[in-house]
Amino acid sequence: MKRNVLSLAAVLTAALSLSASSRADEPQTQEAAPAPAPAQASSEAQAAPAETAAPNAPAAPTADAADAAAPADPQKQDVTAAAAPPAAPARKPPARLTGKLTLQAAIDTALSYNVESKIAGHQSRAARADALSARSALLPTVAFNASYGLNFDIPYGQNTDFYQSFNANLTANQLIYDFGKSRKRWHAVKAQASATEHSSVATRRTVILNVRNAFFDVLEAQALVAVGEKTLENDEKHFEQTKELVDAGTRPTIDLAKLKSQVASARASLIQAQGNERIARAQLSFLLGQPISEGTEIVEPSLGELAFESQPPHELFEKALDNRPDLASQRAAISASRLQLESVESNLWPALYATAGAGWSWRHFMEPFVGFDVGLKLTWTIFDGLSTKGSKAAARENVSIEELRLQYQEQKIFTAIEEASLNVASARAALAALDESLEAAQELLASAEERYAAGVGNIIELTDAQFDVAEAESKRVRGFYEVLSARAALLNAVGVEDWK
Repeated sequence: MKRNVLSLAAVLTAALSLSASSRADEPQTQEAAPAPAPAQASSEAQAAPAETAAPNAPAAPTADAADAAAPADPQKQDVTAAAAPPAAPARKPPARLTGKLTLQAAIDTALSYNVESKIAGHQSRAARADALSARSALLPTVAFNASYGLNFDIPYGQNTDFYQSFNANLTANQLIYDFGKSRKRWHAVKAQASATEHSSVATRRTVILNVRNAFFDVLEAQALVAVGEKTLENDEKHFEQTKELVDAGTRPTIDLAKLKSQVASARASLIQAQGNERIARAQLSFLLGQPISEGTEIVEPSLGELAFESQPPHELFEKALDNRPDLASQRAAISASRLQLESVESNLWPALYATAGAGWSWRHFMEPFVGFDVGLKLTWTIFDGLSTKGSKAAARENVSIEELRLQYQEQKIFTAIEEASLNVASARAALAALDESLEAAQELLASAEERYAAGVGNIIELTDAQFDVAEAESKRVRGFYEVLSARAALLNAVGVEDWK
């Protein structure tokens, strides 16, 4: 009869432990490795700062350099070298956009390089991968196991028996029926992946809207710079004309001082407009994900009226119900929550599996054994501690939450459409009024110039007319791009991507 069975691993472990303890009792006879020569350590330490210094720039002596020049402790030197992290590779700056930049090119660039657009793409691909993973419950699983052992049998009063053994098994399992639990769970994950993909499209539309608005801001800033340059040029021209009249004695000196103040004010306004243009370019560059060169020309797009901008809000809302990706995403989320509820309701139903296996084993290399088995396996959770009951209640609440979110989004979209429609109408009406105001201001300026040149008008009348023209031109520029921004907002609210 066997009294004890010891595996070879236990025997080897005990032997190694005894050997290690015997070595610990012996005196240490090995000598430490010789330390590097001080001169060599000093030269290496002094060469390190020279590699990172700027070209042709003398390196100032520091305390760190003095410490490096001294003979270094080899043990301390090794620890420092091991603890230092590897230097991160230098990131190459992105190429700047040059030449001419159109609105469509800006949108294409943003969809390729904008961080939010990239994140949305990764999220969409991750959701599809999750759906693929959820399908695995419906597909067969195949596993292979193998083991090898060295064994010692020590029967009582008999000789020790030493032998080798090897075992290999190949098993397969396939779900036959589980009352739809696994399939509904898979469909729920697929529906959630569809919701994520629609959310990715919604992010794309938001990026397009932001790029359009930023592009319009740059164009508006450029136009205001042009207005400022024109205003400064006109003020300087009037200043020179008035100076001639003052020198001739036909006008008082106070007129020249008044125009000099107006020229300085126009120059300050131009500087501010130029700064606003640079800020608008920086904001557009951020949205594009690519830097824009200072010499890049921002091309004015040819954008007409929208085909549906005059339609009433309730008709536009019907279009949005079919076009808005965020509504499609929310509908997919409702479907996913309902399928998840159905899957949870099947948790306490049994599951039937088909199993198959093949095994091979031998002992002493002389006793091989091969076996096969095929069967059915039934698993049934009778009681799970009320886990299914709680999960069902939570799943029902999640369905209600997603349905309420859909209602909220529909209300929010209708309000956005109504506001965008009103903004387009009011912006168009305001632009027409601004055109009339600009025309009247220009006529007033021409009359003031004639009166001043004839000696009938005064300097206040002239400078007021100049200010009115500059103000009317600036307002007209802002009004024009407010119309474009309002139309872009209406496009996004209706869920249309192309400007038609």
